[in-house]
Amino acid sequence: MCYHISKRECYSSMWATIDAINGHPEFLIEFPIGDVGKLQQIELDFALAHMRRYGSMSWRGEVGAIDGMDISQRNPGKAVRNPLRFHVDRKDGYELLCIAICDAHRRFTFYDMSHEARSHDSNAWAGTPLGVKINEGALPLPFFLNGDAAFTCTNSMITPTGGATDFDFYQSSNRMAIECTFGMLVRRWGVFWRPLEVKFKRRTALVGAAMRLHNYCIDERIALELRQRSGASEIQPRVWMPTPLFDQEGRPVKFLETFDSTAAAAVSNCAVRDGLKRGLDEAALVRPGETSWAKAKRARAVAAAL
Repeated sequence: MCYHISKRECYSSMWATIDAINGHPEFLIEFPIGDVGKLQQIELDFALAHMRRYGSMSWRGEVGAIDGMDISQRNPGKAVRNPLRFHVDRKDGYELLCIAICDAHRRFTFYDMSHEARSHDSNAWAGTPLGVKINEGALPLPFFLNGDAAFTCTNSMITPTGGATDFDFYQSSNRMAIECTFGMLVRRWGVFWRPLEVKFKRRTALVGAAMRLHNYCIDERIALELRQRSGASEIQPRVWMPTPLFDQEGRPVKFLETFDSTAAAAVSNCAVRDGLKRGLDEAALVRPGETSWAKAKRARAVAAAL
């Protein structure tokens, strides 16, 4: 209205900008699976983050935290073969499943949205080009990704043991990076606060551009400043909208509840996970707040169960 530009022209300019962002080499999101030097730097960043929190370099080898997130969207309709494969009953809506990896600085290093929302996280990951490469052994030891129980534990993918153990506490702590990264993405870009309405074929491009701009904001240390009150945020001057629910760690609660996050098949042993356990034990790291009596009681209970 101010500059006498039609709404259609505004949208054309917006999509031209999104395409330019996604196509620009400086905004490239790519996991450096073939670059050992870059993997070593990412691994060191995770180890240093662990040391700053717990005073020990006992967590070594992690080169990415991985998880899945649901992004609300309108019914894709005839754009897909079976729209119900994108419907999540407990959310009473249609979702776009995004599997992503981040580094210790909360930057995205990989994302994929090629699978339906009703896919299990482990299956969605295994079907990506990067997942195929890593499952075939392309990620050299001792590097690994850190995921939750929805993923299958291997020497390249470390998951929790499934009990309230010291290891599971620190494994979760070092995996939390991706959950917080999703939280930062959602908090910064209000387009995710309601179902995506753009054409289905353009939705992944929109999300991808937001992720690339998220990385840019991390690199340039661009802070997010939101005016909030009574559970709402000011998204435009004098325009307020309900703020999504975040937990005390900044994780977007609703977004992380994917359709099927049941635990993947358990493994009896994993050399890399066993090595991480030994490192934590040697550093005498236990879950904060647990007394020696409680730890001994838990150990007896585990032994009895075996």
